[in-house]
Amino acid sequence: RKRLATGQVTGQVAVQILQFCEQPRKAGEIQSLVGVKHRQTFRENYLNALIGKGWLGRTIPDKPQSRLQRYQTTDEGKKWLQGATTEPQPHKSGVGKRTPKRTPNGLKKI
Repeated sequence: RKRLATGQVTGQVAVQILQFCEQPRKAGEIQSLVGVKHRQTFRENYLNALIGKGWLGRTIPDKPQSRLQRYQTTDEGKKWLQGATTEPQPHKSGVGKRTPKRTPNGLKKI
């Protein structure tokens, strides 16, 4: 029974892979970094998803099954990576808190 890949990589994992692949890397090296044991799951859900977005490229595009194949972050991936790593992260302390607002008569309204 073949399952369809979601093709979604979380932002955190994408950042990790794209930073690692600034130098050409083997699929097995990337798979070890991510910690996914099943090769097909890794290829479908991680590797092919990033290639599909244009963020990761093959060093030998004409031979995707080559034993010498390596994967490297593309210019498009570097642009995305730069934006993903420079955006400020929200503070957890403010999550779920509602700040009181003042009504025209000066009373606090929650």
